[in-house]
Amino acid sequence: MSYKDWLENMTDEEKEAFGVKQKKYRNKAADKRQYEKYREILGKDVPRSLDKVQELKYNGGSEWDELKGFYRYKEEHPKASRNDYNCVKELHEMFSKGSFHIPAIEIDVSKLSFDSEHINKVRKHNVSEAEAKKFIKQAKASRTVWKGEFERYYSETGVAYVNLRLSEIRTDFHKEQFYGEAKKSWR
Repeated sequence: MSYKDWLENMTDEEKEAFGVKQKKYRNKAADKRQYEKYREILGKDVPRSLDKVQELKYNGGSEWDELKGFYRYKEEHPKASRNDYNCVKELHEMFSKGSFHIPAIEIDVSKLSFDSEHINKVRKHNVSEAEAKKFIKQAKASRTVWKGEFERYYSETGVAYVNLRLSEIRTDFHKEQFYGEAKKSWR
């Protein structure tokens, strides 16, 4: 029997399985490099063997997509856990704009100015500069908004909005003052 005849006698399922085996064989070296990178970044969140990773990659569908998504997130947020990534995904489903970060993006608060006029006289939030900086330092999450111009920091005691372009704390308020989107994000 020729190779061509052999292929033609296969069922569709057998042809598909054979195609997957060929892909695994042809891509083994590249898949091994990818596996090693994933193990370095994700550690125990990656299957223990290259064979299992290839099985996920070529047959896993959404499981493979999930692993790739976590890898990309972890590259940007090295301190993030799998739970952090899952929370961020859920937040993105709730809110269409902005990018969430758990843990919060770090920023040097000593370099930030404080817009007391806007925060306390216009908005009447009655928050001190020290409190605002504490909100940022203790933030569990942050959210990049307005085309990257602002980072919102969410702590258990309050929220601070930082204008990154101006290095200025522009708005902040205590937890008791949460309303609208801030209240929904904080829950």
